[in-house]
Amino acid sequence: MGSVGGNNLLSKINALEVIAMSSVRTPLNIVSRQEGMEVQEYWDRVNPGEEQLSSLPIESVDFNELYTWQRVVDSNGLRRMANSDTPHSSDYPIAVEYNGKLILVDGNHRAALDKLKGKQHIQVRVYRRR
Repeated sequence: MGSVGGNNLLSKINALEVIAMSSVRTPLNIVSRQEGMEVQEYWDRVNPGEEQLSSLPIESVDFNELYTWQRVVDSNGLRRMANSDTPHSSDYPIAVEYNGKLILVDGNHRAALDKLKGKQHIQVRVYRRR
């Protein structure tokens, strides 16, 4: 996996590098800082805990419909994940439905890497209000 399209992927990561040489702008849609703080506070209140997270439904989400509050991700982490021959996680990113948007609360690096790879959709665990 690390060598397939690896140079192109690393070039994309390098092109996004900003500020401190270890951060890159996320390639994902970004919510406002206010909405980001609200969704984090909301998630802190409703987070079902590790045991129930694995029971959240897994959905295929179009990247155009997925948002994050996190404006940068660690470029070194992205490079390690891009060069790894093993899957980058044993679980899926987690998104919360908030104000009609699916907003990532965990898995920003995994999502950013998949977007940089050119994928149109990503599998995420989704928490929706009941």
